[in-house]
Amino acid sequence: MKATTVLLTLLLSFSTLAQNSLFWQVEAPNGKTSFIFGTMHVVSKDKFYLPETVLETLKSCDKVFFEVNSAPDEKETVALSQMEEGRMSDYLDQAQKDSLYAYVEQIMGLDSVKYEYTLGKFKPFIFTQFPFMQIMLSGESIDMNLMRIARENDVPVEGFETYAEQMAYFDNLSDSMQAELIMSVVRETKNPQETWDELESHYLEQDLDAMMNDFEEEGAVEAFMSNQLLDERNKNWVRILTKRLVDEQLFIAVGAGHLSGENGLLQLLKNEGYSLTPLEISMYK
Repeated sequence: MKATTVLLTLLLSFSTLAQNSLFWQVEAPNGKTSFIFGTMHVVSKDKFYLPETVLETLKSCDKVFFEVNSAPDEKETVALSQMEEGRMSDYLDQAQKDSLYAYVEQIMGLDSVKYEYTLGKFKPFIFTQFPFMQIMLSGESIDMNLMRIARENDVPVEGFETYAEQMAYFDNLSDSMQAELIMSVVRETKNPQETWDELESHYLEQDLDAMMNDFEEEGAVEAFMSNQLLDERNKNWVRILTKRLVDEQLFIAVGAGHLSGENGLLQLLKNEGYSLTPLEISMYK
């Protein structure tokens, strides 16, 4: 499930630059020392663990930066998850619609009429999450727990972008790529739990090479996601960080896929003259 796997984990695509570490020390030229921690936004409850070193470091920092500074409320979530006009199936030709309806009937027990009535207004990106919804709802959020700990310890929290800005990246996909998102779910034969378990294991083991193998296949959607959801956002974030890292000690918690690669946060900060040092941690209890 190449496209949907990328979206599910908020893009855990890596390169050997990350050197099997999710936790990094960032030293600004003539400035303060900050830290970057790569997250997988949701993990299974029985696997959830935050290393003490990470937590104590967070508590000692001047501020914590997340991708977004708070979760949206229910009303905003619904509004941003649904199409303003039309229906998701409008992106599909008749053969694709037939495949979609057969899929939702087999997997969700919904005929085409019930599907269109209950789920038809959701955006394609949201549809890619449906196979994993129960897994995610039963999991534990690393980001939300870090945010809670920061606030409990009076460490100010900021976000690089709003939830609406984050979702807007998916709205910028062309109609053909929106259709490809939908069909990537319909065509997938791998069990969602198996896909989830594999990604989660790679993350917890900090096995960056294995994570990279999950994303070897490239297509139009994957290329768009890599460029817009990783590279362009990373560049925007670094522009923000370079104005802050000299005077503030920051704890930066973002999806681990944002760390590595030539346009990853680590390399972009190195290009700006920052010193990056991997810190050894275990993600197991």
